[in-house]
Order: sequence, then C-alpha cells, then structure tokens
Amino acid sequence: MNVVSWSGGKDSTATIILAHEHGIPIDAIVMSVVWFDKENGISGEYPEHLEWSVNVAKPMFESWGYPTYIVSADSDYIENFHKVIGRGERKGKIRAFPLGGRCAINRDCKVPPVKDFVKSLGDDVVQFIGIAADESERLKRMTGNKRSLLAEFGYTEADAKAFCEQYGLLSPSYSMSARGGCWFCPNQKISGFAYLKQNHPQLWEQLEILSQEPNKVSEGFRYGSTFAEMAEEVEKYISKPEQNTFGRFTKIREDMKMCKVNAQTEEYESFFILGQDALFTNARLDRTTIPVGLYAYDLRDACDGNINELKDFVLVNHWGTVLVKEPIEGASEGVQIHAYDYNYIGETMTLDEFISIPEEAEQMSEVTMA
Repeated sequence: MNVVSWSGGKDSTATIILAHEHGIPIDAIVMSVVWFDKENGISGEYPEHLEWSVNVAKPMFESWGYPTYIVSADSDYIENFHKVIGRGERKGKIRAFPLGGRCAINRDCKVPPVKDFVKSLGDDVVQFIGIAADESERLKRMTGNKRSLLAEFGYTEADAKAFCEQYGLLSPSYSMSARGGCWFCPNQKISGFAYLKQNHPQLWEQLEILSQEPNKVSEGFRYGSTFAEMAEEVEKYISKPEQNTFGRFTKIREDMKMCKVNAQTEEYESFFILGQDALFTNARLDRTTIPVGLYAYDLRDACDGNINELKDFVLVNHWGTVLVKEPIEGASEGVQIHAYDYNYIGETMTLDEFISIPEEAEQMSEVTMA
C-alpha cells in the first residue's frame, strides 16, 4: 500500500503529481492539520493555504483517483502553551511559546496523526515523502519503508516548485513566503509576521494576548527575542514600502473564493500573448477545472485600460485570465507586459477547439505538402 504524507507544500505536492504522471498507484494521501485553538475552531494553518488545500488540491487529487484524508491531533497549540512543567527548577511555570528550531508543536500536533494513520493501515505500507534530490542530508535520514519520488526522478526543490506551477497546484503560501508552515511558527521571517499582522490581524492578536500571560517559563518568542521585540521589528518592516512586498496584498483567500468559473464551460476570445496563441476571458477561472497541459495566468490592469502584468494569481486590478499551452517563465513573481506583447484576435473559441489546434494545423500542413 502506497501512502503520501502531504503537507500542501511544493515537494509533497510534486510527489503526488509525479505519481500521477508515471502511473504509480497511490492508495491514500494524508495531510495533518495543526490546530491553534481547537475548541474555538482556530486552525494553525494559514487560511489561504488551508482553503487552497481543501478546495483546490484535494479535489484535484481525488479526481485522479487518490483518496485524500485530513487528520489532526487532539492536542493543539493552546494546550501546549499552557502545559505546566512538573519538575525541576521551573516547576509550576507554563511552557509558553515553542522554541524556534525545536518546535514542540510539530512533535506533539503535526507528526503523531500521520503516524497513527499509517499504522492503522497495517505493516505493508510504503510511505512517499516529499524530499527533493538536492536535500542530501534529509535523504540520508530516510529510514524504513519510505521513498522519495523526487529523488528517484532527479527533481530538485526548484524543479518541484516549477512542476507544481505547471499543474496550477502551487499553494498560495508561496506568494507570502519561500517556505510553508503554521502562521505562529517562530522560524518564519519577519516579513512573514508582517504579512500575518497586515492580512490576518485577528490571528496576530492571538499571539499578542498570549504574550501578556504571566508565569511563562520564558519570554522568548523568536530566537532570543521576546514577542514585543519581534513586534517592533515587524513595525519597522511594515513602515518601509520598498521592502514590504506583502503590504500590497489583499487576502489571497478572497481571491480563491472568487475562482468559481468552470474553465470547461467558459466562453473565450482568441488571444495572443508573449509569442503564444491563447484563450482570454474576463472571468477568474477555477484552476481545478483546467485540463492538464494548459496553463492559466491572470492579467493585471494598469488602471488605464491596458495590461501591465501577467502573474499566476492577480488579486488587485484583475483584468482577465489567459490559457496557454506552454508555461511562462517568471509568472510566479510576475512578468511585465507591454502593448506589443499581446493582441486580441477578435474571434470566439471553445476550449476544445483551442486544444485541437495543433492536430488540425498538422493535418493542414500535410494536405498542403501533398
């Protein structure tokens, strides 16, 4: 039995795509979701990432025939934070914030549900782990019945990210950070906490409240800094527009909710962009309905009636969406578009007609040569 441990990150997602492309059977995909406050329904996952995982990636995997399960531990962040130390000179104090680099939340809340799930399947289980070919130290630590498809097929971390982008299955968390993780994680950069404060103030407030609690074993929050010291760094970051790239984002989860149009039934205009024939629509497309082999990109309006950027997802000033047959390099960061880079052909076209163009063109060429 083959089981994929899936975090929603690029490496484990690329592992699933590889299995799909190469016909490697997957009997189950399991994702462990960490709770911040289970009683009050506050997840430890970034809302954008969790919504994408549940509403975009999971349905896609299940359409490929891969049962996908989301599991979680009974324990949560709040319980771990308030756990009272029972011995030693710090007896009677609460654990407080998890230590950076030695996260008790990962140990107590993230890993156990996956282990329990795999164990419930019996002894004959091969666990696919998302470890890239260029992560040699992590590969050395792989033991037991574990496989890395990324290593077997020679995919580096950069390859894995590009692979996910090709399938429209790159988590929106990569628009916020180079790495995934919980929103409270002390290992994330100051820019990540700046994004949290600006886009999810209600979650930021949860950390502020905990920072005021008495009887903590330590006031440390992030590698020797207290929460107050980290918050000061965040304010400095936010105050500098030239480096505060996250300040330009509205909530990505709102964008995800707007992606409701079925690509299979939408009406398109013939379009040309960056050297490729394309389909154009003013709508936001549901990425899960786009056929494999096509790539969707959003276009941004320059506020003057012209297109000035092509990107994986555009949140503000969305002009429309294009479908092309070849991936566009740099789209995850954004590609600047000039007036000479695109053109409306002026004809309507269905998705099926667009997909069949190469075959028809080849047939026309053969007739001409004959």
